[in-house]
Amino acid sequence: MSAREPEEARLLPWTGPEGRPCYVIGDGSGPVSRAADRIERIRLGMAGELVGHAGEMLADHRVTRGELHYLASRLMESLRDVGRIAEARLAAAQAAQGAAEAGEFAPAGGGPGGGGLGGGPPGGGAASVGPPWAVPPGIVAHGSGPRKSPPPVT
Repeated sequence: MSAREPEEARLLPWTGPEGRPCYVIGDGSGPVSRAADRIERIRLGMAGELVGHAGEMLADHRVTRGELHYLASRLMESLRDVGRIAEARLAAAQAAQGAAEAGEFAPAGGGPGGGGLGGGPPGGGAASVGPPWAVPPGIVAHGSGPRKSPPPVT
């Protein structure tokens, strides 16, 4: 990292007040980045378990409408989580690619957490324990592509 270049902002796997995106600026080794890596692993592990549970429920023709509604709600939350993680990893991979093309140091693994794209959760392995992380309403994917810095706080 040179003194001329600002550090990249990492999209975090949680939102702030009113569902606004949260970012951390740094090299990916601080406590907030480590917490984000851990939460990504937990959420990806929970998503995999939920898909397996959904398959079992859909095969059971005795499942009630209420149970299916609950399942659909949890699948929607999980899909939002996974989409947010994918968006953050894509932005990190694009930043690393841009840095590599500019001749700068680019960390291995596509950015913070070392997970990269398509290589599973950051740090390897999926956690299968932990609290069911609530997804605040209003999480949406950003259609404008990766951001170099966080939006101004208003």
